[in-house]
Amino acid sequence: ELAHYNEFAKTLVQLGAKTSDIFEYKPSAAARAARKTFTDFYADYALLTCVLAVAETVFSLFAGPWARSTGRSTGIDVTTGYHAIHVEDEHGEFIDDEHSEDSWYIFRQAITADRHDEVRKKAAQWLDVWNDFADNIMHVTRTKSKK
Repeated sequence: ELAHYNEFAKTLVQLGAKTSDIFEYKPSAAARAARKTFTDFYADYALLTCVLAVAETVFSLFAGPWARSTGRSTGIDVTTGYHAIHVEDEHGEFIDDEHSEDSWYIFRQAITADRHDEVRKKAAQWLDVWNDFADNIMHVTRTKSKK
């Protein structure tokens, strides 16, 4: 019930999206590329656990500012639901039960020394793809705000 996807769908509804809008939406090339950084590794346990660990680590840094910005720009309550995932509480602790650390622990169990160089290269590629995705979001946001 509280999975990221379910919480995101609830947020879209709060923003006025209809179910049909959600299912008919065509993602950008940058969004499709970002998704592939995960789906391309479903059959490779070591790389899948690595991409999840890298994502949990990186996106936790942006969750708080993103949530605050969403709350200010939309008026939706970001203290619960999707935007509260990975956000620090008033004590500076994350409410996500240490997803990042858990993910790295699982990755360390899956990785072997002969794959270290491959993992370094893949992680750099994922970060580049996610950066392009974030740049695309900023471009779309700026374009829409100028209208």
